[in-house]
Amino acid sequence: MRALSLLSLLSVAGFALACAGGPDDEAATTPKAAPTPVSTSAAVTRDVPRTLTVTGSLIAVEDADVAAEAAGAVQRIAADRGDLVNKGDALLLLDTATSGLQAKEAAASVAAAEVQVKQAEADCARARTLTDAGGLSTAERDRLLSQCEQGARQLEAAKARLALANTNLARGTVRAPFAGVVAERMVSPGEYVTPGRAVVKLVAVDPLRLELSVPERAASQVKQGASVTFTVTDHPERTFTATIDRVSPALRERTRDLVVEATVQNTDGALRPNSFVVAKLALPDAPGVTVPLAALHESGDVTRLYVATDNTAEERVVEVGARLADAAEIRVGVKDGERVISPIPEGLADGATLAAQ
Repeated sequence: MRALSLLSLLSVAGFALACAGGPDDEAATTPKAAPTPVSTSAAVTRDVPRTLTVTGSLIAVEDADVAAEAAGAVQRIAADRGDLVNKGDALLLLDTATSGLQAKEAAASVAAAEVQVKQAEADCARARTLTDAGGLSTAERDRLLSQCEQGARQLEAAKARLALANTNLARGTVRAPFAGVVAERMVSPGEYVTPGRAVVKLVAVDPLRLELSVPERAASQVKQGASVTFTVTDHPERTFTATIDRVSPALRERTRDLVVEATVQNTDGALRPNSFVVAKLALPDAPGVTVPLAALHESGDVTRLYVATDNTAEERVVEVGARLADAAEIRVGVKDGERVISPIPEGLADGATLAAQ
């Protein structure tokens, strides 16, 4: 009985070992993943565009509180807030009844003086003739000639008074000194104004001036003629362009930044003076390591790529810089000459074995 039991136990143990198998048997039965065929491209150093992001403001080229040049009651408002006016257009009209009468009086004085001058000139001509014939003394001739000269001076004075009267009459209409938009009307009909009183705030909106602040570290890189693109809060979907045409010769003492300006065309009126601007300034090209765009895998704010190292895919998180038409600059994560997988095969994972290239 004891011999039979021992034999039974040995049989069961042998059966269990046969069913479980050894480590070598398990490795022999598990298939290995096939190497993944890929295409690779070398990361290369090339000149890439550089930009600098700065902030600034849009400023009206012309911005004035237009003042009255004559005294009088406001008779009519010709342009109100938001109205677009051309240079010389009427903004408001003053009561010019008194100025009109003064102009008529001055015109009448000119007419009378012209008649007197004409008569005096005729008298002087006769005086010269009589003097030459001996019929008039020299003293009498000189008196008549003096009257002619005095009449001419009186006519000149009358014309000056007429010009002044007409100027005062014209000043009864306050006109736009430049093309722009009425930003504010400061008086109402019937209100009496005096010379120098501001009546309308006028702002030029086309073109505008783009004023940007460049930090000291980049001041030497910004040159006249550099291109700039910018956006404004009013139109976040649009990108506007301009060209730097003014560069300050010195940094601002307090902020240690450089002020640069560009002229911005605003024919459609989309841009408003005093708007906040986020701009990108074009800087000189500089060397950078680049890889094909197809080598990048972007997920949210994270960008990855795969580097082929000893026939193994090595996944890396990279920092992308400038983007070109066919490539992207990699600031951190890849060195010049390394082979990157491009395009990335579907399902490729870190550590995957690659087919020999």
